[in-house]
Amino acid sequence: MKAIFEHANENDRSKLERIAVGVNRNYAWPAHFHSNIELFCVRKGSFTIGINGKKYNVKDGEMIIADHYDIHEYYDKHSFGNDDRTLIIPDKYLISFDARRQNKRISTPIISTPPLCEKIINLVDDVIIPYKNDEQIITPAIDLIMSMLLKNLEFSDTVSGRNDVDLLKSVLSYISANYRETGLSLGKISKALGYSQEHISRTFHKHFDYNIRDYVNELRIEYVLSQVKTSKKSVTELIFDAGFKNPSTYYRQYSKYEKHNDRLVE
Repeated sequence: MKAIFEHANENDRSKLERIAVGVNRNYAWPAHFHSNIELFCVRKGSFTIGINGKKYNVKDGEMIIADHYDIHEYYDKHSFGNDDRTLIIPDKYLISFDARRQNKRISTPIISTPPLCEKIINLVDDVIIPYKNDEQIITPAIDLIMSMLLKNLEFSDTVSGRNDVDLLKSVLSYISANYRETGLSLGKISKALGYSQEHISRTFHKHFDYNIRDYVNELRIEYVLSQVKTSKKSVTELIFDAGFKNPSTYYRQYSKYEKHNDRLVE
């Protein structure tokens, strides 16, 4: 997987506490994780979705759900004729759902029940989208959706591969907080988290076919691109702010970034 790892900024509560809906999304989305639950429903089409390093094919009438802090990725772009919905549900709406499953993890994220998929898509279209800013309507609608999902999901106390996933989350969280430090290195990450460099590097590459150095550089590039249109600083200043040692390294990495990312970079 050649993609940026995107970790939601847990300090920005305003973004995390809003319901987000996608209708017939037209982009692939790199691997990321956050505290919310993310539901993807396919009325028509076929998509490859990754959750915690495992790929799933989601097709007509099926749904897939990414649990709190699951690492997930959308590999495919929307194609003409597909009909799908993405629903990102903040954890403040999930108190009842989480209590009823007794802290167990979702063990099988795919739900192959077309009538249920259709019901949820209709709820999204008829209630969630038009009333998403009305808490009195949204809260019971989300409760209904999660109650229906609860009856069709499988849970377990432990999920295979969780140790790797937990390590990767620790690594990504540490990098997210420190990627702009010029001296950030695999050795520093290893010392901070208490794992060997070899184990961190091997686990990261096993799940994502991507090395940590390239990931850090792409986060730095994303920072420069996000700031360049609004900041009063020069591009060179932003390059140093992002953690690059010199502009030539930035431009060399930016060339790789453009090749690895299937999206427009202005």
